[in-house]
Amino acid sequence: MKKIIATALSILVGAFGYTIVDQAIEDRVTNLEYAVSSLEAVVESYHNAPTTKSPITTQLPTTAVYHSDMSFSGLSSMGYNVFGSKPYIYNDDKDPNSLQKDFGYNPSYDLGASLIDFKIETEKIDFEYDGKQYRIQFWKGQYISGDIGTVGGEVGVYTRPKDSVGEHYNCPAEDDWLKMEMTVFWDEFNNGEYLPQLTRHYDYFWWATGFVDGRLDENKNCDKLRILCRITFESDEQAIEFDKAMANNGFAKVGSFSPYEANTYKRSGTDVIFLWQ
Repeated sequence: MKKIIATALSILVGAFGYTIVDQAIEDRVTNLEYAVSSLEAVVESYHNAPTTKSPITTQLPTTAVYHSDMSFSGLSSMGYNVFGSKPYIYNDDKDPNSLQKDFGYNPSYDLGASLIDFKIETEKIDFEYDGKQYRIQFWKGQYISGDIGTVGGEVGVYTRPKDSVGEHYNCPAEDDWLKMEMTVFWDEFNNGEYLPQLTRHYDYFWWATGFVDGRLDENKNCDKLRILCRITFESDEQAIEFDKAMANNGFAKVGSFSPYEANTYKRSGTDVIFLWQ
């Protein structure tokens, strides 16, 4: 059965421009990169320390601990299971021929998806920054139904001029893309355990997407899915505006972030990390 599903998904990949990824090796590389960067930070902190004599201590700089809950690698080092390893398909937002780049975002797209038996929930975070209106939008749900299904999620960045009205947004210019990482979690067996399915690793995106083989239960309950995402904004000011918009949308701001607490977020400098259900 799995071979049949894999073959069918390959056909869908060819039809819709998706790409299949096996990321086990990429996860290992990410963890190694984090370990190296953490070591470099420790060495640099001691190198730049004052030269006056002080008692010898084995305590590491507090910055290494403070930032550990603000990245996926940091959360992983704390013992959290945040990296998905299933093969997945995604839309390549960096493809210069991507049709989605030309059409931006409009609510009619979500309406159209519902008419072809997609079951998707969405959240819109709107704010203003640098003379533009921004919308950062999240989606999760079942994207292909029938005998062959996919479940997954998306995080998209959209902009438009400050005085715009209505619901249409444009895809951002490349200068407005943001660095982010995203993991889709799924309570696949209805036992309250949300397990990581796939991870889009830290990179510049305007539209991060990922979908794995599977279907929601007969009720198509999107609450069985969660999106963990970290976004690095271009400035503290932009991150603060997003921070305020998240609070206005009902997300709870926390001082210490856990990937097990749904609908919470934390900001540190230009980074915001959140878990949406």
